[in-house]
Amino acid sequence: MPDDIGGGTARGVINPTNGWAYIINEAGSIAILDGPELVKVMPLPGRKEATWMEADIAVDEKTGYVFVTDELMGAVHVISRTHYVTTIPNVGMSPGYIEVHPETGYVYVANVWNEHGMGEIAVISNTRVITRLEVGHAPQTLAINPVDGNVYVGQLGPSSERPTARMLAIIHGSKLVTQTNLGLSMSASIYDIAVNPNTGEMYMIRDYGTLIYWDGAHDIRMANLYEKGDYGLNSVGVETKRNWAYATSWDGPPSHVVVLQKDKVVKEIEVPGYDIRGVVYDATHDYVYVANRLSGSMSIIRGTKVITTVSTGGIGPTYITVDEKRGYVYVSNADTHSVAVFGYHPQPNEGLSWKRFLPFLQR
Repeated sequence: MPDDIGGGTARGVINPTNGWAYIINEAGSIAILDGPELVKVMPLPGRKEATWMEADIAVDEKTGYVFVTDELMGAVHVISRTHYVTTIPNVGMSPGYIEVHPETGYVYVANVWNEHGMGEIAVISNTRVITRLEVGHAPQTLAINPVDGNVYVGQLGPSSERPTARMLAIIHGSKLVTQTNLGLSMSASIYDIAVNPNTGEMYMIRDYGTLIYWDGAHDIRMANLYEKGDYGLNSVGVETKRNWAYATSWDGPPSHVVVLQKDKVVKEIEVPGYDIRGVVYDATHDYVYVANRLSGSMSIIRGTKVITTVSTGGIGPTYITVDEKRGYVYVSNADTHSVAVFGYHPQPNEGLSWKRFLPFLQR
């Protein structure tokens, strides 16, 4: 990817309407890939030269529109295929995390702070900001629960400077339902949230060393992973076949992926290197992919077994974007501003197709 100012590649999304991957390049552009082929690199509108950008990206699975936050402009850019169709201004002072609700189509943009020093969520309908909701201090993550339809905002918890801040905000539609510390009396912050889309169960990383399990109806349960080892947690993901959670850590080498069922540890899996970042489940192939940032590799897990570890051909693999339908896995190498693309070859009995009879054409 272009590297005019040393920006790495970051989070991506798959557009279900054309199968392309849209991946952030922190030098100020969006890369569009069709499997191993680069379709286009799109500099953000209004950028006459490369500018480092802190951005996030989301896709509306019904329309195929791709939304990109622009912290410098305080705006969200909307992409259709290979061109920008509009820019939505005035989404806040520091737009960062972004998600699109799969049912309502509402777009939620998290601002780290507003004029009062608190976090703020801008809610967009179509291409217009319909409301801005003040939440807790410095939102760290957004997650949409398709079972209850709520939006969950993980944020920094109470402190001496902001004693009234709460670590979790819950939004329904365009209304703030509540802010809560989930019954915890001590100061706490939420840094990542993973939702089981089938059951609505949620896993939250609290202060890096503790993982919260919550079904949304009963009291929370906590798995304190410091009791198992000095695991500093980075990310958490959910696989839906066994209904397990996979939490990645920055310990090592070797590093660990902690597998949990609710608040109980199923197994601690060793993987090469250390500082594991992204974790994504591929339900089609029943694999969990984890990015080993400081070993330049991706480990592939099924259940509690590491099937293999593959080199990503670059340094700093951090984010993983999976196209289950077409069988592509995109790994963003943050420190070498590149994207590694992996793919699956069809099996001999997959069907009568050109791929079966012309194997030399397989990608």
